[in-house]
Amino acid sequence: FKIFDNTGSMGKLPKMIIDRLPNFVRQMTDHAYAGVPIEDVRLCPGVFGDYHDDGGRAPGAAALQVGEFERLRDLDRWMKKLWLVGGGGGGSRESGELAMYFAAYCIDLPDAEQPFCMLITDEGCYEEIAAETTREVFGGQTRTAMSTAHVAADLLKKFRGNVILIHPKY
Repeated sequence: FKIFDNTGSMGKLPKMIIDRLPNFVRQMTDHAYAGVPIEDVRLCPGVFGDYHDDGGRAPGAAALQVGEFERLRDLDRWMKKLWLVGGGGGGSRESGELAMYFAAYCIDLPDAEQPFCMLITDEGCYEEIAAETTREVFGGQTRTAMSTAHVAADLLKKFRGNVILIHPKY
């Protein structure tokens, strides 16, 4: 699972990630890293914004966008569908907690031998996810408020400690 912040403070980095993914895939295909057959590698791409303040848009307008787990060779079609919003509220917090929630509770990894989750963001997360937010973003009626620390702990368990946070500076 690879998801990144697509708010304005990230500058050109989201577009660079999307544009350079084919080169990354080609390198992975040419060199079977760590002995893992490249045909077996699946990646789920996604982007997140700021649910609470996305540059004047309605709250939650593009807070979280995710694709499906796909072979590396087939990722282009999902990457082209991602809407790079470029918003954000400038409050030193953005909705990385929604990306973590999705990865922790909405993804099934039944056959994953080496699951990993990579988040790229230049801001901190909100400390809590409100029940209303989880219902609006993820649907259902049984959602409850959760602390981001609790979500992060469950995320680490699910991905067997293989959670990477890349925090570029402005």
